[in-house]
Amino acid sequence: MIKINEYSQLIDFISNTDILILDIDDTVFSTFGYGSIKWFTENVKFDVETKNISRIEAVQYYMPLWEEAQHSIEVMLTDPLLPQLIDDLKEKGTKILGLTARRHNHAEVTLKQLDQVQIKFDNFLNFTYDSSKLLYPVEHVEGIVFCSEYNTKGEVLKEVLKQNLQYAFKKLLFVDDLEYNIDSVKKHLNNFDIEFHGFHFTKLNNYSK
Repeated sequence: MIKINEYSQLIDFISNTDILILDIDDTVFSTFGYGSIKWFTENVKFDVETKNISRIEAVQYYMPLWEEAQHSIEVMLTDPLLPQLIDDLKEKGTKILGLTARRHNHAEVTLKQLDQVQIKFDNFLNFTYDSSKLLYPVEHVEGIVFCSEYNTKGEVLKEVLKQNLQYAFKKLLFVDDLEYNIDSVKKHLNNFDIEFHGFHFTKLNNYSK
């Protein structure tokens, strides 16, 4: 795992990359104040620690407030160089995929937020996920895999790759602002013949999560 705080630090690793996978919140774009990821996670944590309620109960209370805020909250790129980097990689044939802990019902507002910062992922996957036993389903919408917070990114990505072996990916880069997501992906790629590079995006560590 390599720590980075700007995307220019990927330059030494992107040669011959088949697929770049990006988390979204606090990795592609950031939000601040009411409705931000920091606001959500800190309020959930505070209520769990002080009100004798479960995390699920706290999430159920704050999630509707967070969802409503997404329609008006300002989103800002974490790095102004990212759109150009993505365009350059696409021209070289690299696939760009989003992998987020947001829920499937957040797809519409997420795509609008990404459009505001001129980020567009590649809609190339053939992917279905058996969500029958899951609290929240996993869905792929326009180049973004919505895992929900209740499914690990590693196990979801493993299934994505299994269903898309025709692309024969040999080199994969994954960027996320949370270390445990990178560890999860690395663990679940062990049985694939893929060169994996995980990058911990730390630019917003002092401000969120």
